[in-house]
Amino acid sequence: METRKSARASWIWPSVLERRTLIEDEMRWHVIRGNELNIWKDKHVPNHKALRLKINESQVQKLPKKVSQLIDRRNGVWYLNEIQEVILD
Repeated sequence: METRKSARASWIWPSVLERRTLIEDEMRWHVIRGNELNIWKDKHVPNHKALRLKINESQVQKLPKKVSQLIDRRNGVWYLNEIQEVILD
């Protein structure tokens, strides 16, 4: 969410920009399919701090990246074993 106020900006825009940090801190994804949602980078779990990992960044690259990769739509279950092993409690 990066932008600046232009000379022709709406009257409300300065207030939005002033509160940008607060808005960004509270923004979350609304998950439907999870095709666009990155497990490791996007804030998608409400009231949850950043995930702390037991592994380094290069090892994360081998794991699923999208929420949709963790969902078995046919049976309505999640495949969480792969990522649970690398997340610190």
